[in-house]
Amino acid sequence: MATVDLPEGVAGELLREGVATHQQMMLESKGNIQHSNNLARLSANKKFDEVGSIESRAVDMILAGGPNSKAAA
Repeated sequence: MATVDLPEGVAGELLREGVATHQQMMLESKGNIQHSNNLARLSANKKFDEVGSIESRAVDMILAGGPNSKAAA
């Protein structure tokens, strides 16, 4: 590979821009990972928070005062 001699200021500026670009990409990937994790967590919560028909009747009975209340009959 051929080498190129650059003035000190140019080489330093290229290095700073390269580091800044790398940091920006790492920050963006971290945000993307957090977003993906949040989507997975929320979709799992939605799946397991759904109430079926048996659970729904049980909750209604509890809120009405139990099996012996007039509202449950």
